[in-house]
Amino acid sequence: MTEALASGTDHPTDWEPRDGGWWLLASRCERCANRAYPAADHCHRCGAEGPLPRVPIAASGRVYTHTRVHAAPAEFPTPYTLAYVDLDDGPRVLGRLAEEPPTAGIGDRVRAVPRVVGRTAQGEPLHAPYFIRQEV
Repeated sequence: MTEALASGTDHPTDWEPRDGGWWLLASRCERCANRAYPAADHCHRCGAEGPLPRVPIAASGRVYTHTRVHAAPAEFPTPYTLAYVDLDDGPRVLGRLAEEPPTAGIGDRVRAVPRVVGRTAQGEPLHAPYFIRQEV
């Protein structure tokens, strides 16, 4: 979608625009087929050594749980909501939950877009999933 581009973010390296939306680039173990996001250099499930190939996975799923954050480092204005989302393609991912209505609750369908959540020491943007509620 265009939400991330409209918010002024640069193109994130672990995301891929495709089919009119955003897909996450995950690692996939060739031994056990486990998918991980963020991508890993070895398999966390079976211990297979990498490098593991990167594969696009859909950035949509269901909210597993969420929590409201009231105390955080100064560069992260509070309050905000973090959620674990079980993606349709396998991994459980942590990201921010959209605050604007309609807000998502446990079990709701969401899709992720990349958002800048900070900067590296070199000034490069740090992207993270930002989950928006989907109408079913």
